[in-house]
Amino acid sequence: MELTNFKIYEITDANLRAEFNKKLDIDKEFVQTKPNVWLAEFEADGTKYEAGIRLGHRHDVAPDVEQADTQLRVREQDFDNDTFLSVWKIQEITKLVGEEFKKRYNS
Repeated sequence: MELTNFKIYEITDANLRAEFNKKLDIDKEFVQTKPNVWLAEFEADGTKYEAGIRLGHRHDVAPDVEQADTQLRVREQDFDNDTFLSVWKIQEITKLVGEEFKKRYNS
């Protein structure tokens, strides 16, 4: 699988950031340590996707370890057509998004 047309935007508006963080905070297993959030837009094998990214660590990981939580957005047409990605494909996409984010965030 290949990601193309990868763009990432940090959400800096405080109200939008708070709203976006609330949507990302569904997984109570993740402890967000910084308020920053990013929206990634990209194509995976020619299909457009979006993902939200935030920084912190899983609740069972030492607080000094920084991890990125990447959450793939379910596309409207997938709901409409009742077609969803398999878990392994979601894992593959989020792993690639995380790697791309890491390259850009650490540079």
